[in-house]
Amino acid sequence: MRRFVFTVLLFALVSASSAGTISGTFIFECAEPDSYTIAYASVFTVSSISSGDFMSSPYDIVVPPWDYEITYDFDDDSEYYAVGSVIIGDFPDITDGNPMGMFPGSPFHTVGGAAEDVDIVLDDTVDITVGVDVVGGAFEDIYVNIYDAVPYFLAGGDPTLEITLPMEDTIQTISDVPAGPKYIQFFKDLNDNGVWDEEEHSVYIETPESNLVFAVGGFYDTLRATLDLSKIVEKSVPENMLALDVSPSPFNSSARIEISGISDDALLEISDVSGRIVYRNDVAGNLVFEWKPKNLAGGLYFVNLSSGEDRIIKRIVYMP
Repeated sequence: MRRFVFTVLLFALVSASSAGTISGTFIFECAEPDSYTIAYASVFTVSSISSGDFMSSPYDIVVPPWDYEITYDFDDDSEYYAVGSVIIGDFPDITDGNPMGMFPGSPFHTVGGAAEDVDIVLDDTVDITVGVDVVGGAFEDIYVNIYDAVPYFLAGGDPTLEITLPMEDTIQTISDVPAGPKYIQFFKDLNDNGVWDEEEHSVYIETPESNLVFAVGGFYDTLRATLDLSKIVEKSVPENMLALDVSPSPFNSSARIEISGISDDALLEISDVSGRIVYRNDVAGNLVFEWKPKNLAGGLYFVNLSSGEDRIIKRIVYMP
């Protein structure tokens, strides 16, 4: 079975200039699922990931026989990635290992705002080849951590550690990694406990402007980073962090929204996939309330909380 890894690169999204469609089909390298919660295809420029706006990328809900068509004002000058996912299980307990993939020709351009045969290759596991160059010290007691970033990718939550392995050489292939978005970290294990501690040197694999990596079907690359052991490690000091929790998802009548960690006044907005604001309210302090959509169509919505320079966006699915 072919296995691939997609490393997210960042490109700027310029203004859309022509309406059109991007269409294709899902090609499964793993077994086609018999049942699933939701399947979707999305097209984005990855600058939206670093800005937090990637969750509002145009998308299409996909059903067997797994064809999709996304209509949007695509810009021929922009470079796009087409990504697909089949979610198996219930929100908010989704983890990685669901079939996920990317169009192997990504990044690609539209012509006249359209592109056809953008077929997305999905797999539920991948082989990841990673490499680390160590400077300022010896290559010994070097480990790699792989974090599941699905909680962040789907709902803006915290990633979870899923794999820790010693690096036997500067380049190493890790087999059968559950597919999905990842953070990949190298660290020098100073105290021989096999766990990264804050006082230990570490580095994340990065793209030009992001350290989010997609381990998905449809693309291959070797992921590299440089671990500098000569730098002084500074331990972070926990602060009162802005937090947003939205549940359940999907929901059919009301959603519970919990906000905490606000030091200044904050703005809460809820928008649909077109960017239309369907709810807006100034909030202060910690609060919990129920959002009950009125006269809104079912589908994907985005809960956006901003306070000063801090911003959190979470997805929620409304199924009336």
